[in-house]
Amino acid sequence: MSVDSSKGQENDLSLSEAAQFLGVAESTLRRWLRDGVLKGRKMGRRWRFPVRELELLKRSGTQPARATVEHVLASLDPRAVALARQARQGQPDPWAEAALGLIAHSLLSSASDLHIEINPSKARIRQRIDGVLTPVTDVELDAARLLVGSLKELVRLGRAPHPLPQSGTAELKLGERELQVNVTTLPTPFGEGATIRIFPKEAMRLRIEKLGLLDEDYKRFLALVNSPSGLILISSPEGHGRTTTAYCIMNYHCRPDRAIISIEDPIEFELSDIVQTQLEPESGYTAEVALKAALRSAPNIIFLSDIKDGKAGSLVCRAAVAGHLVIASLTADNAADAIYRVIQLGVPAPNLISALCASVSQRLVRTICPRCKDTVAPTDKQLSILRSLTTEPPDTVYIGRGCADCYNTGFKGRIALFEILEIGPRVRELVLNHASPAEIRTAVGERGYHTFAADGLKKIRRGITTVEEVANAL
Repeated sequence: MSVDSSKGQENDLSLSEAAQFLGVAESTLRRWLRDGVLKGRKMGRRWRFPVRELELLKRSGTQPARATVEHVLASLDPRAVALARQARQGQPDPWAEAALGLIAHSLLSSASDLHIEINPSKARIRQRIDGVLTPVTDVELDAARLLVGSLKELVRLGRAPHPLPQSGTAELKLGERELQVNVTTLPTPFGEGATIRIFPKEAMRLRIEKLGLLDEDYKRFLALVNSPSGLILISSPEGHGRTTTAYCIMNYHCRPDRAIISIEDPIEFELSDIVQTQLEPESGYTAEVALKAALRSAPNIIFLSDIKDGKAGSLVCRAAVAGHLVIASLTADNAADAIYRVIQLGVPAPNLISALCASVSQRLVRTICPRCKDTVAPTDKQLSILRSLTTEPPDTVYIGRGCADCYNTGFKGRIALFEILEIGPRVRELVLNHASPAEIRTAVGERGYHTFAADGLKKIRRGITTVEEVANAL
């Protein structure tokens, strides 16, 4: 393809601009130059490409990467493609449409996150629905680089690859739905991968009554969060919703006469009327520094998103004893284990136990799709599980048959199983005497320690979840 070298430079594009315009990688553009598919003007060491010639090439359908954009779009819900095209209006980058289409597809599928995983020969795109990863499509590595570049540009990180992981956030509107997306990149030898977390605004109406606490647990939890001071530990395995629970507590207290400071690493979701600060440990802004500053601000409530060391743990206890309500989260298997995790980090047991009001732990399970829910007699395997939970197993259990609403999985949405350990004289004595988490669970009993098993059994009986989901969570 010839290029009229007499044209002025005002309508020329650089190599990177031309690659973005055509929706291909720069390496692909160089290969086309080498193969004679495209010709440009070299000025010194830099290539320049007339826009008119690039438009002709795009219309000719010569470039194979355009078909890759269409391949991505063809794998998506047609409604997602329509939303993406509407949102993309005015953006010259064709890969912006593919990036927005993937986000819209995950939004319509009620996925919590989207993953672009880089392998030596291709990139795999998957989304997580109700805690389970499901495939979307595979793309070539060149296509993945362009797709990740468009996602990075969406959250103002710039398109260029970076040798270190990056994180960015953007607010989008797709049709009538508003959402926040958090993009985190991961460099690999074969290109950058990305994880996109999706937070629909309508799903982030953070209310305690939506967490899944039942009956006495709900009343007990409300009494705890209404405490004027003290420390509440919230623990779970990674990805099981402890930050959402903490956000619900802060949102519950959000009113004009309350001051709330949330110390996070990173900020998961932007909250109105709550002061959120993001830690930057590489720059010296650690949890210890943030907690000291927060204490000088005299808030009513402090949230620390993760206790990672003894200094932060000790400051959290000091704040709780000084008259603040402190919510702190950490990774732990159960409520009793969380107490010992904090002690192992270097917080003296007497200091922790004098500040602690309760330890709350949670694990997410899938909920049965209401549209295809049905009752059946329990199988022998289900009966065996039920008998490990109760001496009086139910005669029927609930299952999801599978329908279009739940993509034939039988599940739609997730809910938490809760374990609540209130800190009374008996628990204090056990902790100070170095009893193990298992010994605490046995000694306190169900009256003072409502367990995952007890909560799971309630949710099985009420048809909220299945026997297998509870068994997998225990």
